[in-house]
Amino acid sequence: MDEDLDRLHFYKAKIYDYCGPYDDRLQVRILPQMVNLADSECGNLPCFPPFFKGQVIMGKTEKDDGYDNADYVYCVAVPDFTYGYVLGKSNFFESSSVSVKMGDSYNYKAVENFLDKMQVSFSELEYQNICVQSYTTGDSGMMIDFFNYKTGEKVIMLTSGTIVTIQHSKVFIRVGTPAKPTGSSTKPYSIVDITPTAINIKTPNLIIDAKHISLGKHGQKLTGVLGLVPTAVDGQAYSNVSNISV
Repeated sequence: MDEDLDRLHFYKAKIYDYCGPYDDRLQVRILPQMVNLADSECGNLPCFPPFFKGQVIMGKTEKDDGYDNADYVYCVAVPDFTYGYVLGKSNFFESSSVSVKMGDSYNYKAVENFLDKMQVSFSELEYQNICVQSYTTGDSGMMIDFFNYKTGEKVIMLTSGTIVTIQHSKVFIRVGTPAKPTGSSTKPYSIVDITPTAINIKTPNLIIDAKHISLGKHGQKLTGVLGLVPTAVDGQAYSNVSNISV
């Protein structure tokens, strides 16, 4: 018996299709072994799960996006491809020269400038301290998810302007486009800035849907008058707003 038949070998592949709901495997076209496989046989392409338990790998597929646009992945499998695993998406350099930067590398200066524009103080934002956990680009936008391994601070950011940071002294959340230069028009956006001493909320509309609202612990009720238009104080009957305490 050839022991090599039971050994896992390293392969490059293209994502052909997903295996469907409740199945995190990918159907892959092993290259170059299956490059010329007839369309009628593609339904028999191998289906491999992610190598690490709990991980789900997504990407562009041949079925949905065409052969030329499908994402490449790296796999390990036995030589007859009866079983194997998907390690993850593959990286490609624009050139074989070691001096040429990788085209899909994230733009560190763009990240730094974006955080500055958001007025987010992310301490010690230095390239050598940043560990990028996920970085995606495409026609629909960009997402970067990274943390500072030196300080432990965390950032998730989208090109739409949405950003979430978890820092030692604050939690900062913003939904909407970045701040514009003074004098130019801005689109609506909302900010929640949480520090040990205050919670700052900035938003065009604040909507609270709750059965009871507590604005303090003084044992009192908020009072008001019935009516939709401003009225003079004299002669008005005041009543408690039963679900708001102060």
